[in-house]
Amino acid sequence: MTKAQLLENFFDTSSKIKRLMAQGVQDKDGLATFFQLQVLSYLSSHADTTPSQLAETFCMSSSAVAQLIDRLLTSKWVERKHDENDRRVVHLGLTKEGLVELNRLKDIRQKRLGPLVKHLDEKDLQELIRILKKVHESMDKERKMNGKY
Repeated sequence: MTKAQLLENFFDTSSKIKRLMAQGVQDKDGLATFFQLQVLSYLSSHADTTPSQLAETFCMSSSAVAQLIDRLLTSKWVERKHDENDRRVVHLGLTKEGLVELNRLKDIRQKRLGPLVKHLDEKDLQELIRILKKVHESMDKERKMNGKY
């Protein structure tokens, strides 16, 4: 296979995996999306994130972040906190309800997506993670240098 064919194969496979993962976390009620799970997970480990930090982390426009935050606020999974030193600065934090939802979605993800990698032994899974992290780091570096992928 040529490098171009390998890249097309990679893109095709990545898209299929992304679709399966997105379907895997949606529960019957369809209350949260795969992307919302990613954001809730990020906020759980990055306290006091600002909307601009969220936009940069997830490669989103400020208007898209505002819409996302509004949905998360309406669901009562996230709260806004104004900076004590500068009231113009807003920090985002996970609420108790958000943490409950995050844990619920993680359980759904484990049950539905765990079987997808059951044929990989621990060494193969570690290698897959290593390679995916390497791809992510490369893409992130390229995005920061050029402003996009």
